[in-house]
Amino acid sequence: MMNLMHWRLMLAVAECGTVTEAARRHGITQSGASQVIRQMEQTLGAELFVRDRRRTRPTALRDWLAAGTGMDD
Repeated sequence: MMNLMHWRLMLAVAECGTVTEAARRHGITQSGASQVIRQMEQTLGAELFVRDRRRTRPTALRDWLAAGTGMDD
């Protein structure tokens, strides 16, 4: 189940560009933040972010979800 903290974390990852920085802002571990994002992706059945070694970029789905909830950046 997704809650408001999950949605805020998703937005923070997009804003920060890294899961590590988003986790720091929310006072949780990087592994905990990664787990939340993975759970959201599993629930939705799609990726929210494209990951590489340096950055995490939002997918079109993440942008659409954020806009639809009124929580966009």
